[in-house]
Amino acid sequence: MADRFVLYLSWTRRVLQGEVDSMSIYSRLGRLVKPKGDPITSADYPCDVELHMVLSPADAFGVDCGTRSTAQLGQPIGMLFNANDGSVRMGEGGLIDQISLQSCLAASVPISVVFNGNRMDATLTAHTRSDLTETVGVLNEYVPPLLTLYFGVPIKVEKFHGRVSGKPVNIEIPFGEGGVHASTRCSQEAGIRAAVDAAGVLTQPEMQRLMAALYYYQQAVSLDPPGCGDPRYFAEVTLNLYKALEVLFGESRQAWRMQGKLHGLNPQSIERLCSISVLRNQLDVAHVALQPLSLDERNLLYFTMHSMEGEVRKLLKKLVGDAAAGVYKPAPPARPSGGREKILKTLQELKESPENHRAESDRR
Repeated sequence: MADRFVLYLSWTRRVLQGEVDSMSIYSRLGRLVKPKGDPITSADYPCDVELHMVLSPADAFGVDCGTRSTAQLGQPIGMLFNANDGSVRMGEGGLIDQISLQSCLAASVPISVVFNGNRMDATLTAHTRSDLTETVGVLNEYVPPLLTLYFGVPIKVEKFHGRVSGKPVNIEIPFGEGGVHASTRCSQEAGIRAAVDAAGVLTQPEMQRLMAALYYYQQAVSLDPPGCGDPRYFAEVTLNLYKALEVLFGESRQAWRMQGKLHGLNPQSIERLCSISVLRNQLDVAHVALQPLSLDERNLLYFTMHSMEGEVRKLLKKLVGDAAAGVYKPAPPARPSGGREKILKTLQELKESPENHRAESDRR
């Protein structure tokens, strides 16, 4: 496809060739160079390339965007507290001076870089398509996390475009996935009644672990709301779904199967729930992982994760319904829950004397 080709990032090419270690599922998706008009062919090389990347949050680069993530050192600022949701954010004032600098990025192809506020302009001479691939990969994959490191706020790419051999191009993520929960007024009204009916029951001490499972489920859905499909939080979503089941039934998949049977789940649903434990161990949630996922694998992961979310939701709705009906019997705790005091003690030690705590940890 002369007018359309996927720019796999430089690390992907090296991984396939076995030259370097691969990266985790947190790696950004490769981007598609999409000409706005005439196609880009091999005859266009060598050529001049202009690339323009718009980054956010803009105020971190000194551009007023109506919100604040970064304050000017030494200047007074106002903080706004929202008593409805408990959030605190910076108000007006304290905008840093707009950034303007020129530098050179030492990649395999020399790249001149100019920052004007939150816009980064890069220029180079690309002798081959690989030169263009390498440059887009470095700018897309490495610059934002490095800026996040030095700025202390999460930096993301809002827009990426440019010109290749004078031809305008957009540099885009090739696809996205999303979903939505389908419902009706009647089912929503039934959900309201069920939630209100169960609220009083779940205040009882024996329902504490069921309520904790609901909080873990709520966190999972908050990280990946319907219609979002953001791959950045897939690992954390899986972890929270796993924790919802762990707090109810313990860590053992054998215990999950036994409890699933006791609560009337069919074998297919039970095994889907158990797959959350397997996936939790294989994604870089509990362990470090460097192997990247391809686009097809990300697509598979997205649908698998939402299938698992549906199974957890179905289970929790049944357990809450049983609790409201007075027939829910909590599973026996897998182990004593005495970690709270230990965690609080550790936090207090870190606050008062982090060096002493480090020495104690080293001795262990």
